[in-house]
Amino acid sequence: MKAKARLIGALALATAGVAVQVPAGPAQATIVCPIGYVCLQPEHSPSNQLILIKEGDRQAFPGGVEVAAVSNQTKLNYCVSSHPYNYGLAPRQQVVRSHTVLAVGPSNYCLT
Repeated sequence: MKAKARLIGALALATAGVAVQVPAGPAQATIVCPIGYVCLQPEHSPSNQLILIKEGDRQAFPGGVEVAAVSNQTKLNYCVSSHPYNYGLAPRQQVVRSHTVLAVGPSNYCLT
């Protein structure tokens, strides 16, 4: 019984030590995107100007555009074709990560 209690205590301390050692990541930024648009925040935009895509429209980016975030402020599901993979973006959803967007368009299905 004492060995079990010591083991539980040791595991609790080890887990607490791991939790303390994990650095907190930076707070995720949010894009202020107008309702009725899908917004792309270019990675290296000197003026932080958004690329706006009106609800229902498609936009292709030959060669791709490097973005830091994508926000869907429409009532439609969108598919974001990007490198290294494609992903779906539901209404009012936002993705914050660096990636290269090749195309954006409304779709209920997005092949990965």
